[in-house]
Amino acid sequence: MDQILDEEIQDKKSRIHCKEVFIKVCDKELEKYKDRWHTDNVYEAIQHEYWRTCKLMALDEINYHKYRLSEIEKDLRENKKRAYCK
Repeated sequence: MDQILDEEIQDKKSRIHCKEVFIKVCDKELEKYKDRWHTDNVYEAIQHEYWRTCKLMALDEINYHKYRLSEIEKDLRENKKRAYCK
C-alpha cells in the first residue's frame, strides 16, 4: 500500500514540476504576442489568447495536483497516528 502511495506522490510532484516548466514556456510565448486590446492583427491576438489560456489551465491543474497531494499526505499522517495508537 505504501509503495502505491509513494508512486502516487511522486507522480503528483512530477506533474506539478512539468506544469511549472510549461508555465514558463507560456510566459515566453506570451511575450511574443500582443493582446487583442493592443493589436489589430487577429492572428497575434488569437495566439496571445491561446497561450494565456494554456497558462491558466496549467495553473488550475497545479492547484488540483497540490490539493490531491495534500489529501494523500493528510491520509498518511492519520494512518500513522492510528498505527501508533494501537
